[in-house]
Amino acid sequence: MNGIERKIRESELFSGLDAGTIDEVLRAGAVRTIGEKEILFVEGFKGEHFYILLEGSVKVVKTSRDGRESIIKFIQPGEVFAEAIVFGAPEYPASAVAIRVSRVFQMGRRDFISLFDNVKLREDFIKSLLRKLFYLTSRIHYLSSYDTEERLFRFLLERFGLREEYEITIPKKDIATAIGTVPETFSRIIARLKAQGDILYWEANRIVLRPGFWGDTDYNR
Repeated sequence: MNGIERKIRESELFSGLDAGTIDEVLRAGAVRTIGEKEILFVEGFKGEHFYILLEGSVKVVKTSRDGRESIIKFIQPGEVFAEAIVFGAPEYPASAVAIRVSRVFQMGRRDFISLFDNVKLREDFIKSLLRKLFYLTSRIHYLSSYDTEERLFRFLLERFGLREEYEITIPKKDIATAIGTVPETFSRIIARLKAQGDILYWEANRIVLRPGFWGDTDYNR
């Protein structure tokens, strides 16, 4: 089994399918490499494909009328995105941009629907959509229930795990939009947390929290 086949088989959509169906999936789609900051698709443009992230990192964003960008989600390897295209959405509902060099598996709407005779695949795809709906509902709750400081620490916890030191490649402006604030407010929050001693260091890609931080807070519960 080659690396691409393994990653497709392990993805949230195609896991559990038999070898014959996986072969059909591989023939129906194609692997594409996208460079750092390269736009994969643009909100409002005609939609042709949906995607599975094989490796790297991609952000899905929406742009307001005044040009402000909001990050809907950071896509992790194995995740499906732009699947609304399969159900006839004529345009992409958001844009997708590579955070770093990434590889995706892309498949056209017609090619995917031709595989729908496979009951397991059809059921898994519906489950994937329901998970996305649950995620969006949870996202609304997250933004309305926690203050900006708490959203920052929950973002670090959910994205990178329970640590006191982090090496991250996501720009601060992207973290700001992901937690529902603007860069100026985000900078003030970081300055306040440094003054409080909760953040000992945040320079470039390295973040250091004070020893015992997670044990003294409720963010990881």
